Amino acid sequence: MGAGVGVDALSERAMMMRELVQKSQTISDTIVSILGSFNHRLFALKIAMIPTQIFVRVVVAMMEMINEKLKQAEDLVTNTGSCCSCCPVACNEGRRCRKPYIASWVLDKGI
Repeated sequence: MGAGVGVDALSERAMMMRELVQKSQTISDTIVSILGSFNHRLFALKIAMIPTQIFVRVVVAMMEMINEKLKQAEDLVTNTGSCCSCCPVACNEGRRCRKPYIASWVLDKGI
């Protein structure tokens, strides 16, 4: 009788261990599925963001180019060695200041 009780207890314990292993496997499978789904969605999000990232890089490059050209235009206008500080007024030498002409030329050329 003692041996039968021991076998039943071991059998019961083995059955409980199998159930726990199955539950653990089910939980593991669910977690793997959730992580796989998350990974797939994250990858899709990264792919969807690529055009936006490219657009931002292009816009930033254009802004830098515009700022550089504005700086060049400003330097050109301020460093022309014009004859007077008031652009539309004729200078002492009887000629008009070149700043308005240069500024319009810079804007027309897209510098």
